[in-house]
Amino acid sequence: MQEKFKLTAGAARGYQVVDRQDPSIKYGVVWYDPRECRWVAEYPGHRPGSGGGIPGFATKDWAARFLYRYDEPQPSERDRPPGRSANSASPTGVRAMATFGHATAERCTELGRALTAAGLAWSDNGRQDDPQFLTYTVTDPGGRTWKISPATNFQISPSSPAQIWQADCAELTASTPVLSARTLAEHISNVGR
Repeated sequence: MQEKFKLTAGAARGYQVVDRQDPSIKYGVVWYDPRECRWVAEYPGHRPGSGGGIPGFATKDWAARFLYRYDEPQPSERDRPPGRSANSASPTGVRAMATFGHATAERCTELGRALTAAGLAWSDNGRQDDPQFLTYTVTDPGGRTWKISPATNFQISPSSPAQIWQADCAELTASTPVLSARTLAEHISNVGR
């Protein structure tokens, strides 16, 4: 599958990461740090080599993929100035870090129905009012406990908007990718057999 970004040699140091269809959209710069022997990802507006990058990528492609997939982190609710909501732009005009608005009451009901239809015992922590803290506890047929939570908006593919749930089982040291309610319920049910 062809990536939706490409690398161009237009940066003073390293490569610019731009949108494949619209090169005016820039995701940042990747450059090689000889001191670390690794590639570094820099968000737009940062000067490569000034210490603001994210080091440690094995290849320039992985560093570019990171910039393409993830927006620059923003301050948490605790650090946000009074009167500024999570969805309003920061003083630098960059979007908030993560949202959970996709975990609607309807999606929660859909998950509950799927878990019940799969024959799984489950409960939730009642935090549908604040989905970032919402957790479902599920017991698989083998008696193991799974924790289900909504994925962040960055983890959800626009081509698969129903896939918003992820789960992990500490006893199996296993976690799932982001899946739809029905697929996740079936997965937990089948793993537990």
